[in-house]
Amino acid sequence: QQQQLKRQRDAQCKSMVKIVRDLSKLPCATGFLAPVDWRALGLRDYPVLITKPMDLGTVAKRLNEGRYPSVRDVYRDVKLVCDNAMRYNADGSEPREAGQELKRIARCAFAPLLRPFPPSNAPSASPEQHPRVVLKLRGFEEWQRQLLQKEAERQMARFQKEQEHATARQRHMMQQQQMQ
Repeated sequence: QQQQLKRQRDAQCKSMVKIVRDLSKLPCATGFLAPVDWRALGLRDYPVLITKPMDLGTVAKRLNEGRYPSVRDVYRDVKLVCDNAMRYNADGSEPREAGQELKRIARCAFAPLLRPFPPSNAPSASPEQHPRVVLKLRGFEEWQRQLLQKEAERQMARFQKEQEHATARQRHMMQQQQMQ
């Protein structure tokens, strides 16, 4: 039974590592990968407002070092990253919006691991074998794929607009040169 518990814990740990790694790859997470260097950024009020700083890089490091006793502790720190971004940044700001988006995605990603599993004597006792976990993780991966696709489409549209503006500016400059 202890071996089975160890296997469950190892499977949970692998799932958490994957979730944190996948969250770190999201476009909305780029500002949360390392600690905020508030001194270099001149944010003197940051340590006053944010008493428990946290970032995804620190979460990943602690997770790899085995410093989290439970899934809830990992989720609490990931949520803290997002809550800090929302606490410090103004409504409508890019970091605040990114924090909100990351928090929504993290909630969905961690949900299957935060639910209780069936008794250890049940055939699908490990998190990876549990059908709800597999379905939720597949759903998360699909959602992540869609988010990345939307971001790529946004960037492509932005690039096309910039190209159109550059072409229009070039035409305008050529017309001005011809008039002279």
